[in-house]
Amino acid sequence: MRLDTLGICVLTFAAALIAWTGVMGPTSTTTLKDWQTLIAAFVALGGGTMAYFAAMAKVYADRDRDFRELNRKKLGLCLRLRPALEKIQTQANDVQNVLTGYRTAPRKFPPSVIRIDPQEEELQEAWKNLELLPIDVSFELDTIRAELANAKRLLDTFPADTPIELKGYIGVSYGDSLYPYVNSSRRIGEAATNALRILDSEVDRIKAAL
Repeated sequence: MRLDTLGICVLTFAAALIAWTGVMGPTSTTTLKDWQTLIAAFVALGGGTMAYFAAMAKVYADRDRDFRELNRKKLGLCLRLRPALEKIQTQANDVQNVLTGYRTAPRKFPPSVIRIDPQEEELQEAWKNLELLPIDVSFELDTIRAELANAKRLLDTFPADTPIELKGYIGVSYGDSLYPYVNSSRRIGEAATNALRILDSEVDRIKAAL
């Protein structure tokens, strides 16, 4: 255990006084008693000082241990959430590619082709532990959860066993029944991209602190 400098100084001074009285000897009984009281006071002060700093050293060690444990929990949550956000980001971008942009011919496909997997388990875990995530990630998660629910509601209006047909060549445009779904998927993709960027910075910060 590391001893405090002040405590060492006090004890050293007390030891010097004891040595001095042992070598020089007291001039009288009254003088000896005076020295004994002073020495006892210094010894008590030194002992108390060392006890205080020993207790504080334990407090600091416990605080450092708790800080590291909290960072490990944050890191684990970030690393579990990241793959889920990557899947959502990829699927949202795929929806954009399917529904927007120029096409050489009309297309037909079932609604399941453009459905975004909500990654419910991972998002639910993150939502229950928001205090472990950067606040900006919480905002993006809120957007993702809201837009995933909205996208599901919009896509559920199309019968699952009836193919969706894109007749135009320039993608879904304003007024098309799929236009709100395109906007919702775009917002999901943007929020996932933002959340991933923030998570990467948080992971780097935690790794440096561990």
